[in-house]
Amino acid sequence: MSTVWIVIGEHPFVGGTITSAYASEELANGAAAELVNIMLNDTDWPKKATPHNWPDHVKDLQDFHGAQFCNVEVLERKIHS
Repeated sequence: MSTVWIVIGEHPFVGGTITSAYASEELANGAAAELVNIMLNDTDWPKKATPHNWPDHVKDLQDFHGAQFCNVEVLERKIHS
C-alpha cells in the first residue's frame, strides 16, 4: 500500500478549490506553504509561511477573512492496489 498527500486550498479572493497530490509529506507541506504565501501576499501581509509553520498562517488568514472563505489543508491518503 502506498501513501499520497493531497493539498487542498481555497483562496479568499478567487473562487474554486485548488487540489494537488504529492508523493511525500515534505513536498505537500512545501506546496501548502506556497499557497499560503500567495494568500498572505494578496492580503498585503508581510508574513512568510514555511513548510513548518503554514498552518499557523492559515489560522491567521481565517481569523481575518473568515474560515469559510480561506483554507489550506494537507490530507494523507492510502492508495490501494
